Amino acid sequence: MAEKENPPLAAPHAMSGKQVLASLQTSIHGLTQSEIAGRLQRYGRNTLPRTQPSGIGTLFLSQFASPLIYVLVAAALLSVLIREWSDAGFIAAVLLINAIIGTIQEYSAQRAAVALRELVTTCCRVLRNGDSYEIDAEELVPGDIVLLESGDRIPADLRLLACRDLEADESLLTGDRRNMAFAGSLVGRGHGQGVVVGTGLDTELGRIAAAVLGKRATKAPSPAAGRRVSKSQYLPATTPLPHWLLPGNWNWRTTLIRLLPVHNSDRPRAAGASIN
Repeated sequence: MAEKENPPLAAPHAMSGKQVLASLQTSIHGLTQSEIAGRLQRYGRNTLPRTQPSGIGTLFLSQFASPLIYVLVAAALLSVLIREWSDAGFIAAVLLINAIIGTIQEYSAQRAAVALRELVTTCCRVLRNGDSYEIDAEELVPGDIVLLESGDRIPADLRLLACRDLEADESLLTGDRRNMAFAGSLVGRGHGQGVVVGTGLDTELGRIAAAVLGKRATKAPSPAAGRRVSKSQYLPATTPLPHWLLPGNWNWRTTLIRLLPVHNSDRPRAAGASIN
């Protein structure tokens, strides 16, 4: 399957309404049905990522799926075999605390992602070929003309073309672009009309959702690249291990101090998001 294209406009807020319409190859009367079908294929549907939430048990066990954690588990078992009970207990306690913290972080990220998806409206009014329609918001494409009124949830990122007393609650987002309206925002009053400039992950809300899920809106690196990064991180930490295993140099606390920061730096972190 071909990759979805990014919308053609990088800074629609800095362009005039006519320039935006011309760049998107649309008009104030909206797109035709044939144009809509082609753009759906090019840009994809106006949706945010839908992942099946993992259970607490699955999240907890996934915290141990790391080569460095395997090394530390082996160290704890080895400490038990040689009856170094304090070292074994220390390693086990640190691994448990690390797993609990990681589980809490990932569970919170899942809940934040669900809350973001609930901000996306299910239907909206658009102008297409000069006529007004109510459609599923997932069918919106860049270039569509969206009609807004009080009480509407904005379905995509819009460059406003006309408005009357329009006010929208954008407390979820930072910054102020007076001629823009962003997906997930709620129209508090007034009426307006705007052209879609971003859908799905290419909206401001979509970028927040991608960050919360630990994903990128752009193409992900290849698995081989990921393995190269992992090796470059792990090698400096694991190289001195033979020295620490020599008689007289048995100090697993030093091992933990070296290994755990590397393990945590490799963990995807969820970006903070304020859900109001």
